[in-house]
Amino acid sequence: MASSAINVSNPVTNPTAAQLAQIAANIATVLGAGSSRGSYIDLYDCVTDLAAAINCLAQALLTINNSTASSVGSVSTRNAYALGATATIPTIINTAAV
Repeated sequence: MASSAINVSNPVTNPTAAQLAQIAANIATVLGAGSSRGSYIDLYDCVTDLAAAINCLAQALLTINNSTASSVGSVSTRNAYALGATATIPTIINTAAV
């Protein structure tokens, strides 16, 4: 079964595991695209945003059923990460060249 992107409102209240995972994917997509273009945000903001993405993934994995809300009450991201319907599932995921 192929995965598909989901539209997540910003902010989202009582997010499901799938919504938390999509938020993490949105953050990773925006930060990855920006850094590959040389368009950097503040390093501290970047680390904070990556930590938020990791926390979203951790909370998603702690939620057993995707249709049940996690214990997270609300998630709010900066507008650049609110991809909504433009979010996509990557067919290839790469790391930076060494």
